[in-house]
Amino acid sequence: MKTTNYTLNRVAWSLLMFFPAIVPLLSNAQSTVQVGGSMDLYGAAVPIEPFYGFTYSQSIYTAEELTAAGLQAGSEITVLFYEYTSTTLTNSDNWDIFIGHTSKDNFTDVSDWAEIGTLQPFAMNANPAISVGSSPNGLSDVRITGNTPFPWDGVSNIIIATDENAPGWGSGSDDFLVHESSGNTSLTYWNDSNNPDPAAPPPATNMWGYKPNLRVTATNVSCVGLPFSMDFETGSLWPTNWSIISGGTSSGGTGPTDATVFGSDPVSNATASNYAYCEASSGGPTIFTMTSGCFDFSTVALPKASFAYHAYGSDMGTIN
Repeated sequence: MKTTNYTLNRVAWSLLMFFPAIVPLLSNAQSTVQVGGSMDLYGAAVPIEPFYGFTYSQSIYTAEELTAAGLQAGSEITVLFYEYTSTTLTNSDNWDIFIGHTSKDNFTDVSDWAEIGTLQPFAMNANPAISVGSSPNGLSDVRITGNTPFPWDGVSNIIIATDENAPGWGSGSDDFLVHESSGNTSLTYWNDSNNPDPAAPPPATNMWGYKPNLRVTATNVSCVGLPFSMDFETGSLWPTNWSIISGGTSSGGTGPTDATVFGSDPVSNATASNYAYCEASSGGPTIFTMTSGCFDFSTVALPKASFAYHAYGSDMGTIN
């Protein structure tokens, strides 16, 4: 019997950040953009589990994540990119991918699959292309080009379903990178001998609060022009699990007493009252992300990002 112990590797960090006010400038283009977070976690067996013969999975991406990435009503997704720890997809190279709109925010149990008839075929019998060392975390990009572009309606969450049909398996160290999500946003079934039918899938082997790191190429992407700034006075413009607060932090011996501490930085706004804060004390979350949307650098020769931050407390970890 083949057994695998799934351990999600991660680092712990906590800090405070602040950005000043927004200056919007938009341009439309076909672009490749990050949808949701990009962490270096692995072991969640999505979109596929290469160490087993067959996989069927579904993952939910929210309208908020798609909008923050720059997609808008009518944007057509044409290519998917996943991050992968290996350089080959031995015995895991026959993918059917379906995409559809959904009202689901998360999955309620291991049988809560979206019906395949509600999803559109995107890439059938696909042999994904691999580009070694080109992913955001310096690993392999696995690229699936769609046979039929998926048009997003601009308001709905989407489900991406992956059916991997090649018999046999690869190495136990072959994994796809994932990031934490709010709620159970992925279902995965894997088996060495039973190739599941997406029209009647068995209960998932696992339900996860993780989903794959995903980049997409899409048309009509609305990229933010430069200069750009953000101050959190009306919350975050980007998907994040950071808390937006004013005043002091909720735990003693950590954080500032208010946002004025950021006023000494030349790019910050001393009059602002809100800032983004990570509370990692007392067994809380240990990984926090804030994923920007698409930026248009076409008018800037040497773009630069700057921010003010405050890090106070024991075992602070690192920002990456």
